Amino acid sequence: MKINQDVKSTIEPNKIQTQGRKGSQVSFQQAVNQEKGKLRESQLQQLMKNLTDQGEKIARFRSFEDLAKYKRMVRQFIDEAVQTV
Repeated sequence: MKINQDVKSTIEPNKIQTQGRKGSQVSFQQAVNQEKGKLRESQLQQLMKNLTDQGEKIARFRSFEDLAKYKRMVRQFIDEAVQTV
């Protein structure tokens, strides 16, 4: 009788762990997706900040090089925004 109780006590925690893993995989995947979304959002915010800074620079100095850089930055921002959808 004593042997059966020891075996039973070691088997039951293993079953609990495997069941817990299935639930944790779903929550882990959700966590990864959330972090991925946060990263994309922060990347888009950084691009928007850079775009705003470049726009202000164009408003002050009005050079062709700055305008060309601004257009490239707008294109990059749009490409990034479309890829995240």
